[in-house]
Amino acid sequence: MSREAYSGFYQLGIKEEQLSIPDGDFWIGSDLKISHPLTLKPGSATTVNIDITPDNLPENTRLLRQAHVSTRSIFMQLGVEVGQETSEILDWTLQGEGTNKMQAAIPLRNVGSRTVKIPKGMGVGSLFLWNGRTFSNGDIEKLVDTSEIRMSGEEGVDWRYYKESDGVASGIQYRIDDRFRKFIDSSPDPIEMSEFSSRHDRNKIDRLLVDVPESETAIDWITQTKSEIGLSKNINAIIEHNLNPNKKFFNELHRNSLLLKGGDDWRIRLELFSPTDEDSVPRWVLLRFAAATSR
Repeated sequence: MSREAYSGFYQLGIKEEQLSIPDGDFWIGSDLKISHPLTLKPGSATTVNIDITPDNLPENTRLLRQAHVSTRSIFMQLGVEVGQETSEILDWTLQGEGTNKMQAAIPLRNVGSRTVKIPKGMGVGSLFLWNGRTFSNGDIEKLVDTSEIRMSGEEGVDWRYYKESDGVASGIQYRIDDRFRKFIDSSPDPIEMSEFSSRHDRNKIDRLLVDVPESETAIDWITQTKSEIGLSKNINAIIEHNLNPNKKFFNELHRNSLLLKGGDDWRIRLELFSPTDEDSVPRWVLLRFAAATSR
């Protein structure tokens, strides 16, 4: 994972002054479930109570402030984003409560164009914790050769190895499907999350989607990779927040739904904030890969 500070809460590097995370650890917590119904209007930000259980937290809670949070993709496609400051809030709550079950208020915002109603008990995202190490160079090629990482399409056309300025291959870029550029248009009718039955209820989401308009300024929209991407249960992936890693300043971002768990196998849905006009629409998204082991 790049060590550059992107901005705000999207810094995923491990700071030197933080506690050391053992090599090989990649812990993913259970869903953070809201403890009361919530209605979130477009453009609004709020906090929502969640019931914290031990499965939500790393075993060594001293590492909690180093954890990141990833919004469930089904929520992010509808415009609901969990704030990256969640781990700091949970750490503060844990120090104050010190019990096995407690409540905390985590930040949510609606960056979409529709009101979203979320029922009690629905999971909005999860924490994850790892030491920042990702596969590089020949290790990535070996994972592809042994089908630990699988993808359809042709190398150089539909996917390609990504190399840093020093020539080190640090991930794989996947071509964004230019035939799938969608967004959810505004409507007075709220989206009822109680009608979504599974973690990846794409059919119901697709019924809400329309073609995204061309825009020279950054807007929120939805797309997917042209390739079908498969991960073995031994491999997790992180979507790079910056769609143009070689640019220091940018306005082309992937929203905070960055974690791909091992075992998934399909075209990856992407929730982007970027221009959509033909001259500047993003063409590639970068994934980095890490061992999915945990203790």
